[in-house]
Amino acid sequence: MGLQAGKIYYKVRGEAVAVDLPGGRTLFALLRSDNDIEWSAHVMQGLAPKIQGEPWAKSFDNVLLINKKVEVPRMWPANATLPEQSAYPMLVTFGDIADPMTIASVDPDDLAATFGKGVKLKRITAELTDDPVTTGMAERLRWLPNYYDKMLDGRTINTIEAENRLANDLSQADFSRGLTK
Repeated sequence: MGLQAGKIYYKVRGEAVAVDLPGGRTLFALLRSDNDIEWSAHVMQGLAPKIQGEPWAKSFDNVLLINKKVEVPRMWPANATLPEQSAYPMLVTFGDIADPMTIASVDPDDLAATFGKGVKLKRITAELTDDPVTTGMAERLRWLPNYYDKMLDGRTINTIEAENRLANDLSQADFSRGLTK
């Protein structure tokens, strides 16, 4: 992130989080949310401390005040321009991990509906770290490198006419960004 002549630029480098669950299924927390395709670039700003009376441009430095794991709230509160909305990343799974067209949304408030009785989400946390970026998404999803320039349904554009709207809305960048191939 950089502030230059009143403009802010975000750059994301990393991968989605994959959580292996009992029964051989995997839950993926993507780099985007349901309502923000740049969720991974914005989440830490949303979690940063707010200082009363501070000018907006100075508030971006507050991300550096985060010095521990921070729990991501379930919802971002409404503000002057946006209604209350989910603060969580988009959660997905695959019916067949070898087939991107089998992608399915996962309700963060009801993981049991997708993964079975007793499976639930306790919390999502975020943390600033100097640790190296973890990799391995392309090994986990072997088809992923083939979707650099297209959506998971193989189309090059989003369209309301897509048979599988979720697969048409997601691409490789929702799973991995800024890493060399």
